[in-house]
Amino acid sequence: MLLLPLRLPVFLLVSVDLALLLPPPLRAIPLGRAVSLGSRQVASASAGLYRPTGALLGPGASQQNGTISLSPSSVSALQLALVLKNLGVSVFNESRVVEPRSPSARGDTEGLASLVAEIAVQEQTQLRTLRSLLRRSGNPDVPSCQYDLPSNVTELSFLMVTLKSINLGVFMSMAEAADGPVAILLSSIASVDAKHIALLGEHSHRNASGQSFDTPATPAWAYNFALEYSQPGSCSVELPLPILPKLSINKMTSGHVRPGANVSVEWDAAAKYAVAQLGNQVFVAWVNQVAQPVFTALTLFDENSGSTMVPPSLSGTAFAVLATQPKLTSIADLTAATLAGPVVVSSQP
Repeated sequence: MLLLPLRLPVFLLVSVDLALLLPPPLRAIPLGRAVSLGSRQVASASAGLYRPTGALLGPGASQQNGTISLSPSSVSALQLALVLKNLGVSVFNESRVVEPRSPSARGDTEGLASLVAEIAVQEQTQLRTLRSLLRRSGNPDVPSCQYDLPSNVTELSFLMVTLKSINLGVFMSMAEAADGPVAILLSSIASVDAKHIALLGEHSHRNASGQSFDTPATPAWAYNFALEYSQPGSCSVELPLPILPKLSINKMTSGHVRPGANVSVEWDAAAKYAVAQLGNQVFVAWVNQVAQPVFTALTLFDENSGSTMVPPSLSGTAFAVLATQPKLTSIADLTAATLAGPVVVSSQP
């Protein structure tokens, strides 16, 4: 009978001590929930994702001055993410997408306008969070460039989905080598981008259900995609990534293709010499979902153009580049061997 009053004070003492161990922002959280997150550090990092203006703290962070120590790969990932989000803010703030072209299209256009407005707000929030984390690591900001965007609603709507696909692909790739706070942030943004792709697809009548996996992209490909829409000389910060010659398929740097169809391929003068030297050793490489790159033979018309066949197995979003060495199996090795590109394509059966 004497054991009961002794156990109760011990339980209460442990409960009070655990609560005191929690940082101030988490003391208001029920104790059982805080403990279920696994650790105080995980709880703090997770909370930061839902409070975009708050802190994303990791092992190298200082609670006193808000600074954080990041690896070079994490800094590079944040810098490229800012390049892409700067472009995204400009694209989704573009007012032309809300202009109805006909009375019958007014309902769809108004629905798209509402969606785009919501995405624009989220793009701004993501941009601020990425910028804050980069600055807290002691690295300079990556300001926005001036952009040349499509002049009609159809092309602009396609660019929105294409940019989201690029973001999703490269954020997945970069998160793997990034520090904890950066990996969490990039993965979270990639998840939101996937939702945006599905929502935008409803308005463009694109069926995303046929794609079993998202397609990864490399930093160099994503950077060159963003530069395609940047006015020359308008970017005050250049990233230490290779600038690749321009490639187009059917006269476009992004667009729809039909699996198994023949397409025209063109590249600019910067790739002309390499193609002339390599001749029949040049291929178009297609990266689609999580499969190994598929190489298709290039029939040369002249030193700047040729034709090839779209792989019959292509499904969903894919990246096409002009490359050598048709036995490469990783996109990292393929990027190093890229002569021109990428072109972002969406397959239409």
